[in-house]
Order: sequence, then C-alpha cells, then structure tokens
Amino acid sequence: MYKEGFKPLGAMQSQPDFITISGPARSVDSLQYVETIPISMEHVEKDVRIVLTLKKPLNKEITISEETITAFQKVAEYTQKRITLSVKPLNVPSNLRLKLIPELISITFNVSIDDFKDINESDFELVCDYNERNKVENFMTPQLRKQPQTIADVEFETKKIDFLIFK
Repeated sequence: MYKEGFKPLGAMQSQPDFITISGPARSVDSLQYVETIPISMEHVEKDVRIVLTLKKPLNKEITISEETITAFQKVAEYTQKRITLSVKPLNVPSNLRLKLIPELISITFNVSIDDFKDINESDFELVCDYNERNKVENFMTPQLRKQPQTIADVEFETKKIDFLIFK
C-alpha cells in the first residue's frame, strides 16, 4: 500500500467521529460493525484524504445516519537512525557495585525524515533491572524506559547485558 520508505504517521482519523445507527433494539444489538466499500491504494507517499462509502446493513430495519465518511491519514517518509546509549542499572543493592558488559548499547529505529535531526540520546532512557535479572545465566535484559513517540521498530544491537559484581 505505501511506497517503500513511507509509513503512516499516527492513527487514521475520520470525519464524522461517529455515526448514529437506528432500528429495533434486537437488530441494532446484533450489529457489530458497518463495512465500507473497499478501496485500493498503491504506492502512497503523501497524506491521504479519502471519502469512504458505507455499506447499508443487510437488515432493512436498520438505518445509518451517514452514507459516507472521510478518512485522513498523515504519511511520512521514514529512514533508519542509529544511536548509542549508556545503560543505567536499576535496583542494585547498596552493598554491591556492578560492572556492566557492555556499558553502551547501540539501537536502531525508524524515524520520519522530518523528525530525524530532532532526535538524540537525551530523548531515551535505557535501563536494566537487577531485580529482573536472569539468575541462572547471570545476565540482564536492556529495556527502553523512555523513548520518543515518533519512532518505530526499535532494535537493540545487544539483547543481553552481562555483569560483574564487586562487593
């Protein structure tokens, strides 16, 4: 549907926000959705604004307030960005000192070209929780506790963090 390198930006919006369905309660209660007449779009690379025709319910007792709705979808060109983050250990007992291996992890993610230059390391918080460590194999898993909402498809270069304990 989207041209390579392009993705939807946020959720699709519609106007109106809702439609009114009328009819006998027994008929309306059994209705789960109202279909639209299918459309096909190929190689989308810019914002979409389309008018969708609603299919009339098969049950003739039911009426719907609108015949069409307009759907809006923002579309942006995406690229990959790679940054390196420091790992912050959480919940380490005060009598222990940890040496994380590695201390830095690179992550790769998709971001719109418009937001590319605005995203930097300070927008992220990468942690590993000592309380959630794998006690059998003695490692922790990195987790992003803070990240921009405008990124997608985050991949960690390293999926586990080994550690040495100093007392």
